[in-house]
Amino acid sequence: MREPLIPAALSLFLPGAGQLLNGDYAKAAVVFGITAASYFIPVLGPPIRLAAWAYGVWDAYRTASKNSK
Repeated sequence: MREPLIPAALSLFLPGAGQLLNGDYAKAAVVFGITAASYFIPVLGPPIRLAAWAYGVWDAYRTASKNSK
């Protein structure tokens, strides 16, 4: 049983890290890739980055909660 806060906390610091810990490798690549690519988009980059970061934290927590039951 894994505490759901651990993957969520990892995703706070590195987008996609919580998904990696949960074993969702494809999702981790997508979250990290979107976050990394958003640095090259001048105007829309920050909102995209924020959305990908928030989704990554939420999804890491949600997936770990489901897997711990």
